Amino acid sequence: MHALRQSVISSYGVPVLSVAVVCAVMLSALVPETAEIPRLIVYSVAAAFVGSLSAKQRSATEALRESEQRFRDYIALPGMP
Repeated sequence: MHALRQSVISSYGVPVLSVAVVCAVMLSALVPETAEIPRLIVYSVAAAFVGSLSAKQRSATEALRESEQRFRDYIALPGMP
């Protein structure tokens, strides 16, 4: 009975322990070092700036499409020379 219990513990315990170690290593890699914090801040600001530019470009493109459609609708009015 003791050998069976030891076998069960080793067959489940080792994989669980190895997964826990791998997860701990991965999580520790996510914590930035003190010297990397300014780079992280600059990267975040730059990403926000690029994202806002992209949103503005998308908005301007949509406004241009709407304007072009209104122009084409105006030109295509019946009775216009």
